[in-house]
Amino acid sequence: MKKSFLNIGLMLAMGLAAVTFNSCKSDEPNIRKDKFEIKAENIIGNTSDLRTAAITWWPYSETGSTYEIIAKVPFVNNGFTIHPPKILKDKYLEELLDGEDVPEGITISDRDARIFLLGEFETFEKDGFYRGYIWLVNQDSNDSKVYYALWIYADRDVSIEGKASVNFCFDEIWGCYYYNLEYDNMNLKKGWNSTYLVIDFSESLTTSTISQLWTTQKPTEVELKWQFEAADIIIIDFSTKSKVLKNRKSLFIR
Repeated sequence: MKKSFLNIGLMLAMGLAAVTFNSCKSDEPNIRKDKFEIKAENIIGNTSDLRTAAITWWPYSETGSTYEIIAKVPFVNNGFTIHPPKILKDKYLEELLDGEDVPEGITISDRDARIFLLGEFETFEKDGFYRGYIWLVNQDSNDSKVYYALWIYADRDVSIEGKASVNFCFDEIWGCYYYNLEYDNMNLKKGWNSTYLVIDFSESLTTSTISQLWTTQKPTEVELKWQFEAADIIIIDFSTKSKVLKNRKSLFIR
């Protein structure tokens, strides 16, 4: 089964399900009229060795080990402020559909739209050594839901709405995966957009059910927090994470 970029949140949530987040003042991205600004402050985790934060692009490769820096800023006072480029190069963009069928129940205003998904910010030490990534998330150990803030660049206005269910069954070892997809107020404007992904995951011995909600409406029932995930915590999952990032082809699971 090929993976779409919807699986990014799922893979990160599953890979870090054991992480417990401490309480901290939440920080939401600030959007100025003249430019798109993302400001991260009061980051949870050991960030003392961090010197820079960056937006990166991972071109497809079999090894999943190469990347290109799109924008980089200093890491100061346990945070950073970054302005993504107003216009992204075409090579950074992915097709919204990549030729696949839209699940029944989902409508798209422009099927030729191309996008770039920003889910986390890579971090580096003084010598340029990779240290991990920072994201804006809420994962309550007492709740099956995980909330993510993500930023999507679109090359044109495009709206995605509706609900759909798809499933994949493998063998008796892997069982079946059931996906419930919902797109609510996913009205993307040309340029950068703040979006949110809510994932609810449950499983039994033979089945796994994943409900995924995409929306541009900020969740009001939880507080999102900036969290640093060190490379030594996620080193086993990092190659998988990067490969998922590069293999994503559309908004839809297939």
